[in-house]
Amino acid sequence: MLDGLRFSPVMALGTEDRTNKLANCTQNMNGEQILAIADKYVEARPEKWHESVHFQLFGALTEACRIFK
Repeated sequence: MLDGLRFSPVMALGTEDRTNKLANCTQNMNGEQILAIADKYVEARPEKWHESVHFQLFGALTEACRIFK
């Protein structure tokens, strides 16, 4: 999933800096940690449950990694 995120249209709209920040932030995380971040994000936002998993994971990780400040 994370590998696919790097090539997603969402990341293409940003800068390489955003991609690098996300990669640096998540490089030492294991799957369980990423899943916990995603679960917490999705659980707190039932109004977004119709969105694709890619968008929700992107939102969860950019929030957790504070990509947009």
